[in-house]
Amino acid sequence: MLRDSGLGEVLRKIASDHSIPLDEKATVLVGRDTRKSSPSLAQAVLDGVRAVGGAEAVDFGVVSTPQLHYNVVCRNTGGAYGKEGEEGYFKKLAEAFKRIRGAVRDTFVVLPPPLLLLLLLLLLLFLLLPLMMMPLFLLLLSLLLLFLLLLFLLALLLLLLTLLLLFLLLLF
Repeated sequence: MLRDSGLGEVLRKIASDHSIPLDEKATVLVGRDTRKSSPSLAQAVLDGVRAVGGAEAVDFGVVSTPQLHYNVVCRNTGGAYGKEGEEGYFKKLAEAFKRIRGAVRDTFVVLPPPLLLLLLLLLLLFLLLPLMMMPLFLLLLSLLLLFLLLLFLLALLLLLLTLLLLFLLLLF
């Protein structure tokens, strides 16, 4: 069991094990979410960092976890990764999206939006309504619906892969 009196020794060992220089001024970046308890918890962290002394606390306010992570990387790389802050984050995000979008256009067939496919199907049904009494037509219609469903699922899969690539590009 760790007692308050042994906390300093434990912290020095952790710093030593991870080659963290204790003679440099530390910076703690703080972000929070939109839960009701977040402002008071964030303030407690900021107060605690300032109370320890020798450390700077930077409050980013309400940010997502990826935004806070981005700011930490920017700070740790001295700005080489990007410009710290919300504007830098969204600029990096937009650049990654443009790179992915270009890659997707170069390597994949661009499918029509699912909504357009649905509208085309409804138009086809309206135009061919008199033929719907034929059993062969019902079979063909079922096959068409199945094909459109597969196209929709493929478009959704491509969208998810694009978002995954975007996320991975942001991390690295």
